This record gives sequence, C-alpha cells and structure tokens, in this order.
Amino acid sequence: MLGSVPRLTRKPRALESILLGVGMGLLVISRPYEGMLLCLPVAVYLGHWAIFGKNRPAPAQVARLGALPVLITLVAVAWLAWYDYRAFQNPLTLPYSANRAQYAMAPYYVWQAPRPEPAYHHDVMHRFYSFNELHDFNKIHSLTGFLPMTLAKLVRTFEFFAGIALLVPLIMIRRVFLDRRVRFLVLCTLVLAAGMVIENFLIAHYLAPITAAFYAIGLQAMRHLRLWRPGGMPVGTALVRFTVVICLVLAALRPWAGPLHLALREWPASYWTDRWYGPDHFGTERARVQAALEHQPGRQLVLVRYSDKHNPLDEWVANAADINDAKVVWAREMDTADNRELIGYYPDRTVWLVQPDSLPAVVSPWSESQSPTAAAH
Repeated sequence: MLGSVPRLTRKPRALESILLGVGMGLLVISRPYEGMLLCLPVAVYLGHWAIFGKNRPAPAQVARLGALPVLITLVAVAWLAWYDYRAFQNPLTLPYSANRAQYAMAPYYVWQAPRPEPAYHHDVMHRFYSFNELHDFNKIHSLTGFLPMTLAKLVRTFEFFAGIALLVPLIMIRRVFLDRRVRFLVLCTLVLAAGMVIENFLIAHYLAPITAAFYAIGLQAMRHLRLWRPGGMPVGTALVRFTVVICLVLAALRPWAGPLHLALREWPASYWTDRWYGPDHFGTERARVQAALEHQPGRQLVLVRYSDKHNPLDEWVANAADINDAKVVWAREMDTADNRELIGYYPDRTVWLVQPDSLPAVVSPWSESQSPTAAAH
C-alpha cells in the first residue's frame, strides 16, 4: 500500500490502484485497528492529491482509480464478515473481540473500564489475565504510571525493530524529519504512534503494518549518515559499514547460539518477547510432540499438565479450527470428573499426558490414577 502511493501520484495507472486495494484488504483481515491508522494518512494524502495535485488526473479517471481499491477492500470486508458469521453466527463479531469478552478483565483501550473477573477453570488462564494483563492496566491508569508505561512502549518498539546495531543511524533522525522524500512515511509513523498511546497493551507484532515504513526511514537515515564527514573525515561511511557488518555477524551467530552457549534467558518472557528471536526450544518442543503424535495410528487426545511455576506465555493448548476431526486434540488437564467427561466425548482417541515444563517434554500414556484431585486443582 505504501509503495503504491508515490507511484500512483506520479503516474496514475490501474496497476498501482489495484496494489493499493490489495494492501488495504490485507490490513482489513489481519490487523484492522492498526491498519485503519495506516490507511488514514494514505487516504488524506491521496484525497489532497486528487483535488489539489499538480498532475492530478481528470475527475472521471480519479473515480475509476478510486473505485478499484474501494472494491477490493469491500471484498475483503465481506470475506471477513462471512468468516465471522460462520464462526459466531454474527458477521460483526471478530475472533479477537470474542476472546476478550470471554476471558479478559483488562480492556483494550485506555478509556474503557475493567470488566468483572470471569470464572477461570485453569490457574494458568487466571494468572495470565489477572497478572500479566490487569497488572499493566492498573499501572497505565495511575498518575505515576501512564508516562513510564507509554515510554516503555516506545522503548520496546525500538528494541524490537532496531535492537542495538540499528540505533546508530538514528543520530541522523533530525535530517530524516527534514527530508521531504520520507516525510509522508514519518507522518504515517507518527499517526500510528498516537494510536498506540491509547492502547493498554503493545506487542511488537501489533506494529507489523508499519514495518516497511520503519525500515525505509532507517535506510534513509543510513544514507544521510554515510555522507556525514565531521572534520572532513569519512566518519559516517565507517559507521554505516560497521552497522552492516554487525548485522551480518549477528545473523551468522544466531544458528550457532546454542553450541556457543549464547542462550537467551527464558523467563521472565520480557527478556525475549520484544526481540527478534527467543529460546531455542520455545515452540519447537511442542512441534516435536505434535509431529510424533500425528505419526501414531488412530486419533489422539493430549492432556497437558502444567507445573505450578509454568509461565502463561508458554501455551501448549492450541487446536485446529475443526477440532473434532483433528488428528490430535489438545486440552488442559482438569480434575478427575472433568477428565472423564472429556475422554468420554472422544471415546475413539488414545489419551496421552504431556508435561511441558520438563526439557525435553515428558510424554506418557494417560491413566486415571495419574489424574490430580479436584482439591489439588
């Protein structure tokens, strides 16, 4: 979408208009809120160009070019509405909102009030929604916590997208802000940043729609840095080369992090969730167990037993959309009566017990004698 804007204003063609629509459609079905924040400056910019631009086309051509992205976006909206209708019998119910309504206490936006605590049937769910989320919500709604929490969002964003190596070119950020060639991208970034302030939570992938703009601005900063010659010395050129070399070294070291004992701390998760990679076994252990169970004859049911110290961010229970026809069904272990009810619902499945807090994860056939009592839960 961002790439189509300068091409569309320079040489209006149907191809650029179609690319614009495809970008808008992808944002609709992936991250609607952040996508809307990105579409707003794009719409204003193109609207200003269509009315006041020096090389604006005739009104009839503007109408034709504008109809294409609108039509593609409407198709994406219709597809999403059909998906939601099939899942929730309501075309306006988004999966994310359904999840928040059922489990969350902390709302998504700062002006909303917290919800009453729902009945959580698993301790790991209670700890995630009461501590991991509600704790941050309470901090951001205090007079002394709003500014630090907002600054923390900014720091986490730079930490994820730039790390340490890519911070060096940002010494040219003043020149970038004065650079007309990327002024539109800077504006898009500022609009998105303003929208992030009113959110209670910010995780790096929320900002995925603006990734291209971030790195285009960063590359422009490197171009300015390369021309920086304080005292007539090619200091900027050396810093740019140093930055590129550091990035290449880091990319080469990553596959050898384990053998070189450069492992990242696992918990708390804040040590790695805002970085570009996590612990080696995070996600891979579950994938290994899933692959092994899929090679077993027949269909499988997995009961997952977490330890008391299990981190809620390391979630193992995830299923296919059509759960009943899936080869492997995952569920959290419950008390004896609830386990019986679940196993009775799947009488034709082999039942396994998985304990993911051991490394490697412990997988064993499940028996009722292993089941914890309701009091223990």
